[in-house]
Amino acid sequence: MLRLQIRDLPMSSTPSVTDLRPDWLLRSVLLVFASLMQLAGLALLLLTPLPAGVRALMILGWSWMCVHDWRSQLRAYRRVAAIRIQVTGLIETIRPGGHTEPVRLLGGSLVLPRIAWLRLEFADRSRYGELLAGDSRLCPGWHWLQLSWRQHGPRFGQPDRS
Repeated sequence: MLRLQIRDLPMSSTPSVTDLRPDWLLRSVLLVFASLMQLAGLALLLLTPLPAGVRALMILGWSWMCVHDWRSQLRAYRRVAAIRIQVTGLIETIRPGGHTEPVRLLGGSLVLPRIAWLRLEFADRSRYGELLAGDSRLCPGWHWLQLSWRQHGPRFGQPDRS
């Protein structure tokens, strides 16, 4: 029989928060990819065998949605300099001026070994997506993000309801 005795455990070296800084190149790639998909959607609407008036309304609606998505994504990029993840699983964004703002993680977010897609919602209900990349061997914050993601599961990034 194996007996474990736990006495005085050393203090954990794990930080209570980690700040992840988004990469401008990943943000640019995301915007280019989104633009290509929006153009593909527009091409599909142009080829749809519908009356011209219905097709025109669908194209106008699609174009408005695409412009709205682009603007909200760009606005969020100017609003977020870093993403702070706390040991409790709560998430905040750090503005360029250093002020923090709580955000909520939305469904569809995913953290993989080297890449993460986080869908975030601000207090004013505006939403955006952030593509992050990292290596847990080189960046302790990235390793810590993965551990928090696994540990907190569906509660990760949700406001504390205590």
